Amino acid sequence: MFTENRNVDRASHQEFLAWFQNDKNSHLACDTINEYRIATHFLSEDYGVSGHEAPLLFETIISNSLDEIISTYRQRCNSKKDAEEMHRKAVEFVNARYRTRL
Repeated sequence: MFTENRNVDRASHQEFLAWFQNDKNSHLACDTINEYRIATHFLSEDYGVSGHEAPLLFETIISNSLDEIISTYRQRCNSKKDAEEMHRKAVEFVNARYRTRL
């Protein structure tokens, strides 16, 4: 769940389950550029490694049309604001990559 300034807010387990059932809440952004799919999601739990200061709750991945994840591009961050920027940069990355393949 997010606050007005787009930070993650705490909620009871039941509040979270009701909120998370709506795909619009877990899927922040999704773009398709030719054979690439760029998706940014709210993970709902910390995917960071131990010792990381802030929990990594958002992830952007790039996959191709066959759903094979491009293993070299997986970014994680801890705020919705940063996730939106992370997604924008992933779109730029795919656009640059695609232009070099033409």
